[in-house]
Amino acid sequence: MMPSRIENGTMLELEIYLGEDDSVPIKAEGEVVWQSRISKTSFETGVMIKDMASDNKSRFMRFVFDQMSKMVSG
Repeated sequence: MMPSRIENGTMLELEIYLGEDDSVPIKAEGEVVWQSRISKTSFETGVMIKDMASDNKSRFMRFVFDQMSKMVSG
């Protein structure tokens, strides 16, 4: 979610927090690939991750798979 329009191709420095208890964000670089206005003040934004340290990739993927398994079993 973004409060304003961003051009496709814009590079972003990301800090990804994986949960309420997670005090250390995953740092990554991403590129805006699409946006869709969902209200007057909000844009849903698709970002392709372009660069992320390998230890952070493992942490991120564990989180994604944990979330997916919760959806399937819940």
